[in-house]
Amino acid sequence: MENADAPAADANSEETKSDSPEESTSGASGFLGNLKNARSQLGDAKDAFSNARGAGSLPTDDDGRVRLVCRRYEERRLAPLDDKGRPTCYEAGNADCGSCVEAVTDGDVETW
Repeated sequence: MENADAPAADANSEETKSDSPEESTSGASGFLGNLKNARSQLGDAKDAFSNARGAGSLPTDDDGRVRLVCRRYEERRLAPLDDKGRPTCYEAGNADCGSCVEAVTDGDVETW
């Protein structure tokens, strides 16, 4: 049960208010600075996620291309992944390419 004699916490109390112009200006620029920083971090995270999508723990070269063995031509390839996580050598409608994409997505494609 609450104590009726205790003062109620008020969000508008003098302790929480600030009428100083310097504080309100720095608070606004601080907020905008934080917002810009958050946007930058979000952009970096999106780029990193996009680059890593589908690659899982697959081996890559220094340029980020996945090392895989092509199921269609049975040869070693270095292939970057597109925005859907498919190797750029992917050909729609080809059964070997389709199974390769599934394997890349699962992270269990044959590599070298």
